[in-house]
Amino acid sequence: MSKNHLPQNLKILRKRKGWSQDELAQRFGLSRSALSAYEIGSAEPGIATLIRLSEDFSLPIDDLIKRDLSGLSASDLDALARGANSDITGKNLRVLTTTINEQDEELIALVPERAKAGYTGGYGDPDFLSELPHIKLPFLSKNKTYRAFHIHGDSMPPIQDGAIVVGAYVDDWSSIKDNQRYIVVSRHEGIVLKYISGDWQKSGSFILSSSNPTYAPYPLAVRDVIEIWRFSHHISDGIEASDNGDWNDAFRQIKAELNELRRLIDKP
Repeated sequence: MSKNHLPQNLKILRKRKGWSQDELAQRFGLSRSALSAYEIGSAEPGIATLIRLSEDFSLPIDDLIKRDLSGLSASDLDALARGANSDITGKNLRVLTTTINEQDEELIALVPERAKAGYTGGYGDPDFLSELPHIKLPFLSKNKTYRAFHIHGDSMPPIQDGAIVVGAYVDDWSSIKDNQRYIVVSRHEGIVLKYISGDWQKSGSFILSSSNPTYAPYPLAVRDVIEIWRFSHHISDGIEASDNGDWNDAFRQIKAELNELRRLIDKP
């Protein structure tokens, strides 16, 4: 059973606002003794009071009750109040689900266009992921976890419409570099390839922008983000060979992988 952190959280949030018990009690139409009882855990507020607390402190009720706020810094609490009420760094969002082959090698799940809508709900479901096409790209680092996504649109040239983009999983969002390309998976935007910028740890929102200037930058709340993958490679029909023999071998390998990706995407 999850521990009830409401008593200590209520005290932390009240003091952060600079309110005395009397001031907070008056704000909610409570007696001071009732509020004191909530803070020591000898009584529990009703649902109407919990809703009001959630609104005043800009936190979901689930976080008020189940999340231990005592270990968060003042800046983290500020970010929470501005809406970054998912894990601040992204490290505690979930354990990444992966697939390996018989040789104990990690395979790259490919999320084709037809599976993108389902991915935002099934990203942590081993059964869902096992049904996706899986590929192996031997030129990638074996020390990182990768995923491939089928991207449509003209917002990120020179990456072509219909290209496959490959990203390395970002497990600590504090490592995100300003104005670099990332594959962002969110509840409402779905899967997009964008540049990330902005002081998101303070504002509670990433600023996403495109390389095509006709698309305006826009904010995306941190709490809406499910996964972030650092852009690594893209594979498209525009790959051309060179005169160098070693590069020709590499290009042939990539094109062979591209043909396999196309076959998996077109597979019903």
